[in-house]
Amino acid sequence: MFFKDHYQNGYVTHDIDRAIDLMSSNFGLSDYVMFDPADIPVNTPHGPRAYKARMALAWSGGLQIELIQPLNDDTRVLYRDALAADVTDYVPRFHHVAVRRPTLEALRAEVKQLGFPFLMDGEVPGFVFYYIDVRPQIGHHVEMTWATDEMWAFNQWPADKPAPRNLRT
Repeated sequence: MFFKDHYQNGYVTHDIDRAIDLMSSNFGLSDYVMFDPADIPVNTPHGPRAYKARMALAWSGGLQIELIQPLNDDTRVLYRDALAADVTDYVPRFHHVAVRRPTLEALRAEVKQLGFPFLMDGEVPGFVFYYIDVRPQIGHHVEMTWATDEMWAFNQWPADKPAPRNLRT
């Protein structure tokens, strides 16, 4: 059930413009949805942080690729396990997969039931996310999400990709 409705692979970079060029020319990604910058208060195990990043979303078939460029130290520390040590290195590095949940209640219940530590959680109007720290079990984070239909449409959810309905099957 945990990986049901996987829809995104998330990558971090020191230079999102160069990373977009690399992903577009090598992997045919286009039509990016940009959050420039995303400025979101997040909760972490170490208290609140001022999350600030440039973000780009693009679809490859039914898989969304997310590129994230942290813009401040509060945000860089959240991605330090994946960011290249060399700040001139713009090659995107894998950080997480994301899964979609059908309701906010289902999302919160599953996060609580799983009991894994978290990296951060937060929300913007129409979108709630939890980054679950499962690095000891699988080597990366999992972002668990819920959003309104309007937010999924804004993020260009593919018309032919079914939305999650029932987590029991």
